[in-house]
Amino acid sequence: MAKKQKSPSPFEDCIRQYCKNNHITIETLADLTGVARGTIYNAFKPAHCPSMSLIIQLAHIMNIHQEVLMRLKWPDVVINYYPIKNNNFDQSKLDGAYYQRDASAFISETIPDGSIFPAGQTFVKTWTIQNVGEFIWENRFLQCVNELNPTQLAPLPNPENYILYPEQSLIPIPRTKPQQSITLKVSLTTPRVSGCYVSYWKMVDENGKLCFPDGYGLSSTIFVKMFGVNFARL
Repeated sequence: MAKKQKSPSPFEDCIRQYCKNNHITIETLADLTGVARGTIYNAFKPAHCPSMSLIIQLAHIMNIHQEVLMRLKWPDVVINYYPIKNNNFDQSKLDGAYYQRDASAFISETIPDGSIFPAGQTFVKTWTIQNVGEFIWENRFLQCVNELNPTQLAPLPNPENYILYPEQSLIPIPRTKPQQSITLKVSLTTPRVSGCYVSYWKMVDENGKLCFPDGYGLSSTIFVKMFGVNFARL
């Protein structure tokens, strides 16, 4: 008797359906995303935790919000997008912020996406990026822009318990010449409620305008440990 084929997960099914509707293969999607095809196939595995950068890249290409893919990948985990209150951030600053021949590239990071922490713990996340454009970066900052991620949460009795707090929401970026690499550090404190949390950051200029409005930005995705839940399968 033939062995019954296992049905794909909702995450895999969504991506395969996108490929089918757009008449492309997984290999082509991998090329568009800028990763090896094995990276996407690995993401289909229930026990594999894909990086947040892959989720963001796939969502960008598929023209959906990354939260959709996150909820499909981790259906049993509460994903909390509770915005950090920042009265200085104005979404109108998105307009006209693109600089020609200005570009950045991601090099490496510490605290890989999917890391598990207890509630109330402070940790330092670092990203190393490179100036791959033609301009010197001056008077720029890395800004926490969780406001760009919509929240689906109902009003909460103690909202401060649901926020992945940065010590600073605006980090100065040192003067960076073309082809030079720099490492940026942020200190974050985990919330007091179990779940999956994302801290999202983008580069802004001295006027608060996004330098790369169409870029993926930098992020940190962590799990706050749930008692009785086996995170090894995520």
